[in-house]
Amino acid sequence: MGGAPAAAGPRRIVFDGQDLRVVVQPTPSRAVVVCFNWGKFQGGGDRFYADELMLNLRMSAVGIVSKRPHWYLCDEWPQALAAAQEAMSRHVLRVGYGYSMGAYAALKHSKALGLDRVLAFSPQWSVDPEEAPWDERKDWAFTPAMKGMGVRPEDRAGRAYLFVDPGFVLDWWHVERLLPSGENVLVPMRHCGHDTMKMLTGRESMGPILQACLHAKPAEALDIVRRRRRLSTRFRAYMCGTRGLRRLYAGDPARALHWLQVGESFLPDASPVQQLKLELTERGLLPDNPLSPAGAAEGA
Repeated sequence: MGGAPAAAGPRRIVFDGQDLRVVVQPTPSRAVVVCFNWGKFQGGGDRFYADELMLNLRMSAVGIVSKRPHWYLCDEWPQALAAAQEAMSRHVLRVGYGYSMGAYAALKHSKALGLDRVLAFSPQWSVDPEEAPWDERKDWAFTPAMKGMGVRPEDRAGRAYLFVDPGFVLDWWHVERLLPSGENVLVPMRHCGHDTMKMLTGRESMGPILQACLHAKPAEALDIVRRRRRLSTRFRAYMCGTRGLRRLYAGDPARALHWLQVGESFLPDASPVQQLKLELTERGLLPDNPLSPAGAAEGA
């Protein structure tokens, strides 16, 4: 992996198939970040997940774009891998970066890509119904090519930083199965649910976190996460929704309504806020169900 860092230049597509696209965004940085998108990412042309972030951070990046949610398990992977390896060949440090499905791919392909670090936000282990029969995504995300897709020790390379909410049972189940497969550093992000990445958007958060992980300073990364998370509007909405649900379950609907109003003032689409609103509606404490088909049509 020796040699000089890649020179700055325009973004370019180096592989473009039916299922995968590989985009290179070069800068003079010695490290390169391989960016994998999450399942619902929408980006055409030469766009890729976290492209603007990497540009703002002046980091060389290789975007491996999934054109549909096949979890980067498809026939075109060998061609995409070869293109990515060529693009990374002159960099001395290789970093994987992804959220949810993208975090899975960064871990699953870390050895093939020769990654030294992986930043995995809300990482997943498998949606194969034989490996994760309780995960509802198996009903829409699973294809025969994904059979036995769980991340194994032979797939892993480098040190992985796993950003996860330990209180979110669905994600924690996946992380428990990822822990034995490689070298990991847990970065707990409580009260974030699956939205760990969304709590840390922008270079003010991700820049210092990326540098802390690059320089193997997990305590520093955790401290940055804690400080930046408290400033997040989404995190405040999550806390309000969670507090409201606790008050509702404790038999205090008045306080639950209070926390709903505060949570909606921060971010009405935060999942705990939506759950609180739905439960209040089902108990007859709110006039209309905002999640009903009629409510959805009105908001369209």
